[in-house]
Formats: sequence, C-alpha cells, structure tokens
Amino acid sequence: MEEAEALVCALRAEAQKNQEFAALAKSVDRVVAFLEDWWQTNHQPWFTDHGLRHSRVVAELALKMARLMEAHIAHPLSLLEKYALWAASMLHDVGMQMLTHTQKPLGSMSSSDLNQVRHEHPAQSELKISSAPKECGLPDDLPLSEWIGSIARAHGTKYYRETVSQQTEVAYARGGAIRLRLLSALVLLADELDLEYSRAVPSSGDVLMPVVSQAHMFKHQCVDAVRVSVDASGRLQVGLYLTFNDSLAVENQQMVERWIVEKLQQQIGMIEPELAQGFQRGEPVSRAIQRTVRTAPNRVVPSQDALNIIAKEVAESALLNHRVAHKTAVEAVTSGSVVTIIGQLSADHSLDQHGREDLLESVAQTVRCEMSATVWRAQVGLINLGANAEDILTGWLNAGGAQFRQVQGRESLLQLLIDRVAAADVNAVIFVAPQIDALTEGERTWLLTTAIPAMQANATDIRFLFSAQAAGGILTTAENATTVATGNPSDSDVAEYLSRVMPNEVAKSMPAAESLYVHHRLLYQRRQLALAEGGL
Repeated sequence: MEEAEALVCALRAEAQKNQEFAALAKSVDRVVAFLEDWWQTNHQPWFTDHGLRHSRVVAELALKMARLMEAHIAHPLSLLEKYALWAASMLHDVGMQMLTHTQKPLGSMSSSDLNQVRHEHPAQSELKISSAPKECGLPDDLPLSEWIGSIARAHGTKYYRETVSQQTEVAYARGGAIRLRLLSALVLLADELDLEYSRAVPSSGDVLMPVVSQAHMFKHQCVDAVRVSVDASGRLQVGLYLTFNDSLAVENQQMVERWIVEKLQQQIGMIEPELAQGFQRGEPVSRAIQRTVRTAPNRVVPSQDALNIIAKEVAESALLNHRVAHKTAVEAVTSGSVVTIIGQLSADHSLDQHGREDLLESVAQTVRCEMSATVWRAQVGLINLGANAEDILTGWLNAGGAQFRQVQGRESLLQLLIDRVAAADVNAVIFVAPQIDALTEGERTWLLTTAIPAMQANATDIRFLFSAQAAGGILTTAENATTVATGNPSDSDVAEYLSRVMPNEVAKSMPAAESLYVHHRLLYQRRQLALAEGGL
C-alpha cells in the first residue's frame, strides 16, 4: 500500500518538526487496529467486501488520484488534507456493522432490511466517527473527527449532494485548512473504483446471497483490474480490464459493460462540481472510460436472476426523467392493473419523442425483478399500423416458446395462449406489447375486454403492460385499466442526465424546455459512442 506508506512517512517526518502532526502519525496504527477488530466478525456476509481490505483499497485510490493531480493543479492537498482523506476512506464503511438488523439471522433479514443497510450505512458511519473518534483510532480532536465523519458520509450516492451542500468549502482543524467537498468527491470516486474481483468475497456455505448482491458480486468477478492515470490534458483517466465467460451471450457481456461504465460516468458527473472547484480546473476526470475486454473459459456465469437485476438497472439508467411515472406504472402493474404508457411518436413513427418505450422497457424489467417474473413480449413493431389482436397473441405465444402450426382465428390463439401459460414453469408472466393503439378500436376492445379477462380467469400471476400514443377509448374505460403519461424533461433532468457524457457546465446549457426527450437521448447516445471510440 504505497500511497498510505508514503503518507505515514510524511506524517512521522512532519511530527519531528510540528507537534500537531505527532497525534496524526500515531493514530494511523490505531485506526487500522480498530478496523481489524471491528470487522473480525462480518455481520453482513451477503454483501460484497466492505471491510478492511476494501477500506485500504479506497484509501490508496483516493490518495493516488490526489497525487496524480498535483502536477496539474495550483494547490495540491496539504499533509493535513491527505490525513483526513486517508482516515475518511478507511472508516467510510464502519456503518455497515451498526444497523439494528445486523444481529438477525439471514432468514430474518427482509429485503427492506438489506436495502436499509445498503443505503443508510454512510449516515451510520458518520455517527460512529463523530461520536466515538477515540474508539475509531482518531486523535482526540472534535472538529477534525467531525470533518472526517462528514467526508465519510458523503461517499453514499443517496447522501452525497445533501452532505456537500451542508459542508463549507473550507473547514479548519489543527491550524490548517481542509477542503471538505473536494475530499468528499475523492472518497466517493475511490469507493466506486474498487471494482476488482478481489472485492467479490465468497460467502460461507450457509449464507444465501440476495439477488442484488449476486449481481454486484458478478460485476466484480468480471473486472480483472482498474487503472487510474492522467491523460495528456491533465484529467484523471480510468481504465478497466474486463473478462467474461466465453459462453455468456455477447449482448449480456455488452449489457454488463454498459452497467459498469454508465455507473462510473454517473458518479463522475455528480462529483465534478466539487472536484472542479477544489482542484480549480474544469473537467478534472475524463468520462471516456477506457476498456479492454476479453473472454475466457471457466469464468463465472451469472444466474438469470442476477442478469435480470442488471437489465433492470441498465433500463432505469436509460430514463432521462419519468421518475414519478416509473414508480406509478410499476405499482399499477404489480397490483394487477392493465397499464398503458402514453407518449408521442414522431409523425413517421420513427422517433420515440417522449421516451415512452424507454419507460415501457424499464417498467417491464423492474416488475420482472420484483415478481421474479418472465417477460413475454409481442414485437409488433412501432410502425406496424396494420397489426391486429392475432399479431399480439402470436407474439406472446412465440415469446413463451410455444410450438404451434399456423392457427386461424383469435379465439383459437387465445386458447393456445391460456394453455401455454398453464404449462409454463414460471413464477409469473408479464405480457408486454408496444403501440397498442396501432390496433383498431374494435381489436383493442376485444383484447382488453375479452382476451385479457379470459387469461386472468385462468392464471393469477400474469400482468399486462402496453404503450400507446394517446389515452382514451377502451384504454381508459376497460375494467382495471390504468394509463400513465410520460412528460417533457425539466432543466435539472437534462443536466443530470447529460452530465454523464459531457462537462456539467455544458450539460446545464442544454435547453430542456425547447427540446423533446428524444433529442437529448440521441445526443447522449452519440456522445457515448464518441467516448467509447476515444474521440472526446
């Protein structure tokens, strides 16, 4: 751990000249000893590694990024700031061991318990650090421990923006200045960059890994190495070395790669204002994540449930806005409503102007994960305006793997579909069809008032999700029908979304109110392609 060792040497050397640093130098071993004891029994075996190994990697990465930037900025980190960065990195995950559910056996841990541990531990880390600094191995210095606790809290995505908005740009302790927001951004990015396979700690044989943890475990198992350097323009540059099992479908390899890269870009966009202000330079981190990808035999193959989680998160990541609509639609589908997502296509039906199909896909993937369901999708096509109910039923039969000869008549197809659902070895089925208003009103009426009720009468664990250009008619009046409308993006939606692929200041200049959803999606896709090719 060369960065940490260099810090310790510098602290000890400075302690010979300045007594203020003697306590900092002595605290390094005490922090490590505290963490060794704190993680001696891991109360969270169903998560990826959050213990001492992970903390050391985060501290190394944070200090390395600060060192790499020294030649490219006017004000490198002081020794006091490096200590605060190291201490916050080392202690940032102690809250994982503190939540009340941690003493429950796995069988008693509900999904909400697991989510609470995952999402709320940064606040618990701050509480531990600020309330018991001496126990954590820190010097007896209340302001310093408070600043370290605040930096640690900010490593959680949920807490980052709130925390840095409450921090002052510069705080003071032991006679020196500490750039809290800059250090907070570095810890969050370093935490995100601990992606390598060593973080995928095998659980003991009696621990059943939750499916979300399975997905994240697989992510780490695909990453051979992460490298951080500085590019020719003085920006931090991230490089990933990925290996997939050669039996994993190419589209799934690409999906996992996209999942990893877009999450990094999202975090870079979120922390860029603090990095830019603290380092006093624009765009301090390149969004062009370099990737070296290969395949090999004997690598881990993920479960289908883990792939479903990844597909869900990738689909949600594609949404520019629609947070409220997404939540409403998921709840309605899950409860059994027949849901139609409403949004406009362009006049020639070639462009999804309001992101309706993005929303359709994301809702389907989310419900699939929540219900452990299978999606049967009728690929009628967005411009097949001559489609009828038979096309929808045939599409669903094909998606369900039915083997059948050409069948005449929608009633016969309906009976085949009912039989197929009854024979399918699945927990639940979500029937999806885009552009339902391509059907005539009579065809839609038969589908919603005859076919779907007949299917529901024969199977309870089935759900229905459609898209259309406009509400009204049978889509609104059919029993148990729900319509959910998309909407135009706000300025903040656009800025947050585009900041993954361009500097924040440029993203903020995009005129959301004057543009449709599709314009920003196309710009985003073009920028992603250019970043992948190294053109930005």
